[in-house]
Amino acid sequence: MNQKNETIYGIHAVHHLIKQNPDRVLNLWIIDKKKNSRDLTEIVLLSEKNGLNIEHVSKLAMDKHTDHGVHQGVMAKIKSGDIREGIV
Repeated sequence: MNQKNETIYGIHAVHHLIKQNPDRVLNLWIIDKKKNSRDLTEIVLLSEKNGLNIEHVSKLAMDKHTDHGVHQGVMAKIKSGDIREGIV
């Protein structure tokens, strides 16, 4: 069965997933201008600790990939499946 990857975004959603299920994260995107933001410090530290790939992208690129959703400067491409898997 061919599974499709999914995207989640927003500080709390991404932080929770990295903390509970880092193996689901394929790639993490952070907006260039927010890479040193205190709001994202914990996400960056957890990502580095878990050996996750972090890409710094433009706001325009992130807006496009989130369909102009409220991403708060962070987005993750994740393996498909039930997002609640192993989190609840």
